[in-house]
Amino acid sequence: MFYIIEKQEQLNQLPNLGDCFIHFIGNNDNFHPKLQELSLIYIRPLLDHKGYILCINHTESFSLNIENIYSFLHNNTNNLFVLNKKETMYFCDLKDKFKDINFISNIELNINNTCYNYFYNKFHNNPVLNNLIPISKHYEKYNNIFEQVINKIQEYKNDNIYEFNNNELTEAFWNIEQNGIKLDKNSYKEHFGLKTKYHELNIRGGKIYTYYNLYTVTGRPSNKFNNINFAALNKNNNERISFIPENHEFIEFDYTAFHPYLAAKLANFDLSNITDFYKWLNVEKSEVFHQLYGGIDEKNLEHPYFKAINNFTNYIWQSNKYGLMTKNRNFNWEKDGIDSSGKMLSYLLQSYETYYCVKTITKITEYLKNKKSKLILTTYDSFLIDYNIDDGNIKSDIKTLMEFPSKIKCGKNYNNLEICQDS
Repeated sequence: MFYIIEKQEQLNQLPNLGDCFIHFIGNNDNFHPKLQELSLIYIRPLLDHKGYILCINHTESFSLNIENIYSFLHNNTNNLFVLNKKETMYFCDLKDKFKDINFISNIELNINNTCYNYFYNKFHNNPVLNNLIPISKHYEKYNNIFEQVINKIQEYKNDNIYEFNNNELTEAFWNIEQNGIKLDKNSYKEHFGLKTKYHELNIRGGKIYTYYNLYTVTGRPSNKFNNINFAALNKNNNERISFIPENHEFIEFDYTAFHPYLAAKLANFDLSNITDFYKWLNVEKSEVFHQLYGGIDEKNLEHPYFKAINNFTNYIWQSNKYGLMTKNRNFNWEKDGIDSSGKMLSYLLQSYETYYCVKTITKITEYLKNKKSKLILTTYDSFLIDYNIDDGNIKSDIKTLMEFPSKIKCGKNYNNLEICQDS
């Protein structure tokens, strides 16, 4: 059988493929996946000597019916190993089958394909670029990638950390990306016009689409795409005015003293009755973080909070067991360069920050599921809602969903958010 599958009778001849490596090839890899349509699908059974290309919309082939392809994948495959589950979910809803290889072990691919590299260097913003690259070159590329990842796939183990990353973490940030953020076109052009040369890569219909990278060293997702870092937007040059509500206003929920509360939770120190942490502790915010990440000064050990954190940090540092305690990844002391108890605690807290933020995102997304308001951005420990007045007063409900103390800000753009009276 040929490797190019372009007719239904060819698809019908394929046997049950079992566990496979699969990649959904959109129109152009440089575009945000939300703004792409499918061109081809590469699929390679793990136990087979070759893969197949399923043709959907390419200039060299006939086109299969996409629903027939999805039906075939549902009925004739088992686990489907993918390079990036969050991206794959934009093209196909068989999320329960998808297993993200990067959550088994981070991979660095070597794309040594002269033809492929030529097209992307010369026509990188052509919206249908992958439809122009010969099918044989796509096949060659993903055969090569398969050879690079097959050893990683064979290490697959569905433990609690993998299950959390592959399911809850991935779906939480995919749900946010789907919504996009409305733009003030004039302000955006003023502040980002030169920074983002090819706006079409992630802007359509007056909205910009963010992209969360889930494969960071610390386990805390970053959010950068097309030269805009949404996790580090400047608060002083008015560039944040570029982002405006599609509905009536922005409502931002922001955890207060999030890391100190997380540290207390890890150390089994009860802060449940403390609503203003820094006032209760009577220590400046900057000094608290200095103590957490630089080591607790002896003079502060008299305070029960600092004493509890110090005892916990010393125990974990000496026992070398903290990797088993993280929620979304295990750390390797030597590989990750963890050479002090302060750095250890920093990595650990960022991992737990991600875990609890994902739980919060999931609860907020579920709460807003049948409402017009949407969660459109999260930045570390804050959550931005594009609020529609038809949904009534959602502030108290969402604040209740958040496990730790938080403050609420409102505003007509992302730059001018002020504390709400009912915060």
